Amino acid sequence: MLSKLTDCEIYCVGGKLRENSLSFIGSETIGTLKNFHFDAAFFSCRGVDLRFGLTDSNINEAEMRRILIGNSKKSYLLADDSKFDVVSFYTIAELSAVTAVVTNLRPKREWEERLKQAGVAVYL
Repeated sequence: MLSKLTDCEIYCVGGKLRENSLSFIGSETIGTLKNFHFDAAFFSCRGVDLRFGLTDSNINEAEMRRILIGNSKKSYLLADDSKFDVVSFYTIAELSAVTAVVTNLRPKREWEERLKQAGVAVYL
């Protein structure tokens, strides 16, 4: 769909293609991604936990997400209700590292309070 837009540039960061996620990973991907800077980044992860923050099962994808967050003016975590209170293998970042969480259900009261304390907006 994006390739049909005349005002949209598409870049591929290279590396190894992960067949199950259709994402590129590896040192080539990370090296290239470090050179890009974004107004906004939209990404997901395997789990979001009050203690451990954002986590993922794949170290390479977690590192790419960490770079996206660090090189973006604003970062938006896309996390449906099944991602909350889940801890995966590798830490991406603390909750306070993201601008906002976009989710499908209103978070539990404890989550709302912690996200507010961390300065993270919630969009349903």
